[in-house]
Amino acid sequence: MRTLWIAKEGRMAKMRYAFAEALGVGCVAAAASASVDRYFYGEWTCVVCNFVKFNVLSNGSALYGSHPWHWYVTQGYPAVMGTMTPLALVGFWRHRATCPEAFIVTFWTIVGYSIAAHKEFRFLLPCMSASLASAGAVLATMQPRRRRVVVAGIALTNVVAAAYTSIWHQAGTIAVMPYITNLADRGEITAGGVLFATPCHQTPYYSHV
Repeated sequence: MRTLWIAKEGRMAKMRYAFAEALGVGCVAAAASASVDRYFYGEWTCVVCNFVKFNVLSNGSALYGSHPWHWYVTQGYPAVMGTMTPLALVGFWRHRATCPEAFIVTFWTIVGYSIAAHKEFRFLLPCMSASLASAGAVLATMQPRRRRVVVAGIALTNVVAAAYTSIWHQAGTIAVMPYITNLADRGEITAGGVLFATPCHQTPYYSHV
């Protein structure tokens, strides 16, 4: 009933609901998080500020590999969304006046993470739900026959992409781990360890060796 009331009353009701219901929970969560950080860091600190300082102001994220500023737009977002990308973009445009929240979440997620030099596909996960909702809204307005064709196309392309990326694409980083494990078991890995000349987090090292 509360959800139906919010949808009926509009944005002012949403604002009142946010302050009345979410603000208290947010304050408690923020206080708990700050207390945990205080305990483990040994002093009061702002983890978000530290993140911005290291990754943006000091460009520390570049140590893990750097990408051009447009990487999320030209490569990251299309790769993560796959064949749902056109539907999401159409949904953003159709609902730009009536319900722009999905676009706002996606836009600021991409802009925010584009500031840092180091970029990864997983960083876009916070905006995927909003983008998928936008794509779903477009599917819902299609004629049943066309919707079935589009859904079948999306399912087929995603199954093929999932199989390729899970079995063959960049599989060498995992396939090499049994070989390194055998070297470690035989004591042939010296104190120098193993040097991986690969981008960030490419091997499941600790779970295999």
